[in-house]
Amino acid sequence: MPVVHHVRLPSGLTVRADAGPMRLVGSAGALMLLSYLVVLGAHVAVALDFGRRLSAAENGVGPVEVWGDRSVSLMLMLGACYLVAMCTTAWWTYRVAANNALLGAHGTAPLAGAGACFVPMAWFSTPFSQIRTSPRGDTAVTLWQLAFVAPFLSAYFILRYFTRAERWERWRGGVAEATILREMQGAMFVSWAFVGFLTLSLVCAACATWVLSRTFREVDTHWGLRHEAAALEAQIA
Repeated sequence: MPVVHHVRLPSGLTVRADAGPMRLVGSAGALMLLSYLVVLGAHVAVALDFGRRLSAAENGVGPVEVWGDRSVSLMLMLGACYLVAMCTTAWWTYRVAANNALLGAHGTAPLAGAGACFVPMAWFSTPFSQIRTSPRGDTAVTLWQLAFVAPFLSAYFILRYFTRAERWERWRGGVAEATILREMQGAMFVSWAFVGFLTLSLVCAACATWVLSRTFREVDTHWGLRHEAAALEAQIA
């Protein structure tokens, strides 16, 4: 079995001596964060539209309805934003996981990590497990994963709480307007809670992207200097 030599970089990071060249992930990460920002903006637009209809219903100047005239177009826009975010996340995840494989991380599967970004439920775990093996990436990626899961879990449990009366009334054969209004108030609370958690997730994603980009750039710089030195020695010889 061949002996794998390691080197210690000036920052204290220890990597394989033959690791490189690295796929630089800074531009891919910036594009991913931009797509997350667009998703956040789309969620704010949906929340504002929902709040307008809720305010009209509470003040008696509008119908009590969960869906309005602009709801469908806004949800389609939100879905398109999420699809773009999935694509940019898959691209970034693939590049990070490929770098981890070059660094000798065990259990690395770049294609599986990228593909999981399009699979419901799997996107909460598999991509993060692929990028968490990066040097110095454990803490930043774990915080990002927790912040990413939080809005979806909070939305589920809060909506379950606010719609329990509606489920009971549906079972009895109808739903009163007061119950629908209560459901809308709960959905409004969920919308802004989701925006808050999504903002936290965006901040954690930016931190993780910065840490990994800086680490891979350091490794790539060392690889380039090492090969330049080898080429110079070959010319002298």
